[in-house]
Parts: sequence; C-alpha cells; structure tokens
Amino acid sequence: MTDLYGFRAGEIQAHRARLERLFSRPMEIHESSYVLEEEYYLLNLPGGERLKLQQNHDAAEGDWAEDDFKEMAVLLFVEARDRAEELRRMLIPGVEGIEFLQRELCTSDRRFLRIRSVGGRDTVVLEKDLADRDLAVRHP
Repeated sequence: MTDLYGFRAGEIQAHRARLERLFSRPMEIHESSYVLEEEYYLLNLPGGERLKLQQNHDAAEGDWAEDDFKEMAVLLFVEARDRAEELRRMLIPGVEGIEFLQRELCTSDRRFLRIRSVGGRDTVVLEKDLADRDLAVRHP
C-alpha cells in the first residue's frame, strides 16, 4: 500500500526537518537518475515502512513526478502495509502544511484501488481487477 501526501510550499528542507522531528530519526539523502531533481530523502521506520520525500517538478527537465498534483511542490510517498492509517493520523496533525492526496492498494481479492481525497472525503477513483477482466474509472 502506498499513500501519497503533498506540500504546496516548496521548502523541502523544512518539510524534511518536520518529518525528522515527528519520527525522531534522520532522513537520508539519496541520488537517483529516476527521481526529479536527482535527490530525494528516505526514512525507513522500524516496522518496515518507508517514507520518501522529493520535489514534484524538475524545472530543468520540465517534468512532473505526479502530473495530477501539479499544485504540490513537494511529495511524500509512504509505503506501509499495516500501519498506513496510523501513520496518516500522525502525519496530518503532526506535520505543518501536509495534505493527504491518494492511496493505492491491492486488496486480498486481487483488485487494485486508487483512493483520493475529494472534498475532504476518501473516494475510490480507480478500481481494476488485476487479472484485467474489468476496469472501472469513477469520477467524483
């Protein structure tokens, strides 16, 4: 399961510091040719969850990491299995400026779901049978 959060303001170092305070552990800088701006910050939590903080837009290349969320300057990807809701309850009140954007998950009955926050409510916007038998796109 992967949750996506965003920050409208682009001060990645300030967001990094807030996350480090919340979790009482440092985020490690990484370089990648696949990630915009070539740098991202990674935090591995003791329960196996991973948090990745990165810029959404690469001005030099003109590319967006998440086209659907161009209003977000900085993105936080949270990979969590059992603790996604717990982490969400920690992040929203605990990190200034953070917004929940979407959750992607695979259910036990082999369905892929994309859930987005629409008007403050979680709404399924994409549902797909992983065997590709059907595809349903829902418009909020």
